[in-house]
Amino acid sequence: MKKSELAKEMADILLRIKRTRPLIHCITNYVAANDSANMLLAIGASPIMADCSEEASDIAAGADGLLLNLGIPNPDKLHAMRLAGEAANRFGKPIVFDPVGIGASSFRKEASAGLLKAVQVQIIRANASEMRELCGLHSHAAGVDAAGENGNKALAETAARKFGCVAAVTGKSDFVSDGKRTVCLKNGHADLSRLTGTGCMSSAVTAAFLSRANDPLAAACAGIAFLGICGEIAAAYAAGMGGFHSSLLDAAGNLTADIFLERLCLELLE
Repeated sequence: MKKSELAKEMADILLRIKRTRPLIHCITNYVAANDSANMLLAIGASPIMADCSEEASDIAAGADGLLLNLGIPNPDKLHAMRLAGEAANRFGKPIVFDPVGIGASSFRKEASAGLLKAVQVQIIRANASEMRELCGLHSHAAGVDAAGENGNKALAETAARKFGCVAAVTGKSDFVSDGKRTVCLKNGHADLSRLTGTGCMSSAVTAAFLSRANDPLAAACAGIAFLGICGEIAAAYAAGMGGFHSSLLDAAGNLTADIFLERLCLELLE
């Protein structure tokens, strides 16, 4: 795939979302649930934030895409994630997994490993320290913050091959790989790291893009670049972090496919 073809497919997915309003089932954390739901509405998708195990299978089966966000885990939520993931697999609904804070506890590590054994996901989106923990590599991370940029291209490629899916390692530059093709994305703004939940928003948006994509690699690139571009636009208008928060949602609602293409900064890597 050429750079121009990938960029066009990314923009086309945004148009499909706006035209068809996919229903995205989000099992996420309460810190980011409201912002993630509003971000999905802003881009033209329809969110359902259902994390009860008694209904997880039914909701996932009827949705167009599923986000499993480790977020603030508890046994019932993890059970709901597994049930929803298994239902999504049975009905051919695509899944994004975000192993938030996996390095914080053995409970999170074991939960993530068990989930990925039971459920086939199409995209994993994580920062570098989280992805290293997920792959069983040494990491200095103690929570949800990213550790460093060195080796993130190789890390994305390693994770993609290990889990048989698209792996996205986010940071100052984002690296997305399906194990054969690797892309570097350079959109974003530093204020995104100063606002809680932006990574979770990115994963939710990525789930919407995945629900209308022909290529999971293009979906991961599109979702991550979309929030990065919104961050750039929001920072240009905001006087502080409160303004940045509201401007981020404004940017998402107003971002057209043409503007997305104009601002998109990506590189296909060897």
